Amino acid sequence: MTLFFSRVTIFFNGLTFHRVIEGFVAQGGDPDGTGLGGPGYWLEEEWNDIYLDRAGLVSMAKSVYGVSGSQFFITLGPTPWLTGDFTVFGRVADGMDVVQKIQIREPGAGQPPAEVIESITIIEN
Repeated sequence: MTLFFSRVTIFFNGLTFHRVIEGFVAQGGDPDGTGLGGPGYWLEEEWNDIYLDRAGLVSMAKSVYGVSGSQFFITLGPTPWLTGDFTVFGRVADGMDVVQKIQIREPGAGQPPAEVIESITIIEN
């Protein structure tokens, strides 16, 4: 997988997790912060059979079957029913305690302001 590091700040830094469901997922990467935004282009999914059996796995989110954009989610618990339907591309290497403290929220009007992601770090292995 190729990451375009120069574009990372557009979709992550200065944004919020717009959808956070306790025990399920924390979803972010939407430049609009509504859950409806994206990069303006789609990426064909790269399917894998990594079992979504624990918290801390990072996967691409999608609104259309078979393609994704900039949105991603971090599992907050086991989500085995998602296995095979979402591209898993990473895991939280450190700081899962911080991830578990992300404010619960659903996208939509009337939501209280969420904490902003100041910056992210991608570690290559």
